[in-house]
Amino acid sequence: MASFERTITTPGPDIKRLAPDMIITLGATDIIIETYQALSQDTTDGKFYNYIDGDAARGVIAGIYTGPEITLTAAGEDINGSISTMAMVAKTDIVGVDFDIDNTALVQLKQCGIILTDKIEGTEEV
Repeated sequence: MASFERTITTPGPDIKRLAPDMIITLGATDIIIETYQALSQDTTDGKFYNYIDGDAARGVIAGIYTGPEITLTAAGEDINGSISTMAMVAKTDIVGVDFDIDNTALVQLKQCGIILTDKIEGTEEV
């Protein structure tokens, strides 16, 4: 006889897209960009970099990075990446934002179309 064992798997970080991702130019600088990293568009060169709270040039969130984790160097070249501006994401999955102290990030994410939830859940059986 066959046997069946019911197990529950814990899903990793997830995103529910409401619109397709956009291709953007990530500026060459010494930095690691992680998946679901909050990105901002630099006001001087128009390229995208990690969001920095309180920075005049990079302090407004434009969306979240949806590509694989990459490491950029200042000596390297700019590369293309993907950004999502219309999506539902769990707050705990967003990288680069401390929601406990950065109150403006919450508003900026909403303004760029990111819907924040405590967690994205599904049923145990699909």
